[in-house]
Amino acid sequence: DLPPFADAADAVVGGDCAYCMLPLENSRDGFLSTTLRMMTDNDLFVTRVCACADESGVVTRFALLCREGDALPDGGDDVQVALRLSLKSTDTLPGLFTAMAALGVTFVRTASQPLGYTDGYAQLCTFSGTREALLAFLFLPAAARQNCILLGVYETVTPA
Repeated sequence: DLPPFADAADAVVGGDCAYCMLPLENSRDGFLSTTLRMMTDNDLFVTRVCACADESGVVTRFALLCREGDALPDGGDDVQVALRLSLKSTDTLPGLFTAMAALGVTFVRTASQPLGYTDGYAQLCTFSGTREALLAFLFLPAAARQNCILLGVYETVTPA
């Protein structure tokens, strides 16, 4: 019997282990907001994402999580950044998309997450590009005075 996801996150936060791997989505429910809530509540950081396909070809992504200071070094040039953006206005995303094109950053995916303490939503966005382009891009939400939480800087690996 496997321990609940919260036990894995607590073990990392408490220092009992350096890393845990939790699903970011599943084939039945899609994106798992429980994992994201644990990440933001416990300041866990994504260091790798593993995309695994089942026998029917459905891909599920899993995140290797750690405390931010324990992040693994990135080995490649093409990395991804995950952000949680609590948007103050609908003008924010189009402005970010315009800046992305100029910097050479690619939009990978987004999902909405309800914010429990307001009636609003946060956008959970993933972007791809070179380290230099992503570093420049990370300054934009702060410059636009958006509430932004960095969830991880990572490479996606696919098992052979």
